[in-house]
Amino acid sequence: MSQAGPSQFQEVIRQELEYSMKVELDKILATAPSNELEPGYSVSRRL
Repeated sequence: MSQAGPSQFQEVIRQELEYSMKVELDKILATAPSNELEPGYSVSRRL
């Protein structure tokens, strides 16, 4: 049995989880005052 299938599936799941976490983090950071953000960090979209 090839390992390419499960490995590819795991990578897709990892990417989806990473994206989902970034979206949730951006939602939280959008409510934070800009002076509380780390220097150099910008929220990709304000909700």
